[in-house]
Amino acid sequence: RGEASECVRDSEPVSQEECLNAANLVGEQLNLPNWLNVFEWENFVPCGCFLWYNENSVMLVDYNTATKGCLADPRTQLICRAQIPPTGPATKAPTSAPTKAPVMAPVAAPPTNTSPTSVGNYALLPRGEASECV
Repeated sequence: RGEASECVRDSEPVSQEECLNAANLVGEQLNLPNWLNVFEWENFVPCGCFLWYNENSVMLVDYNTATKGCLADPRTQLICRAQIPPTGPATKAPTSAPTKAPVMAPVAAPPTNTSPTSVGNYALLPRGEASECV
């Protein structure tokens, strides 16, 4: 808590427009409000999208528009978007002898989720350990 000032490597800030959705995705088991608090406050809380833990156990989803004076706070948990690495064709290791291809019956593939806002795209950092994404 309160130990770092930026998101982990390979992550980026969550925009104000996606903050509430991202909070609900990463905090689906939490009792979060259905609104977003937006403000500009330097030298107190993280910049960007984060969860605020009130002393009375009420949680808020906040977005600080400040771009400097970002501080980690033990009552906050920053939300960042994970950068998705580019994917290319898989490269197989060479084998010493050719292998025979297995014969299999065709099987229908299950549908895949192609939504760009899946839980895997967002990171909810440990409480109080970050104040801005880089």
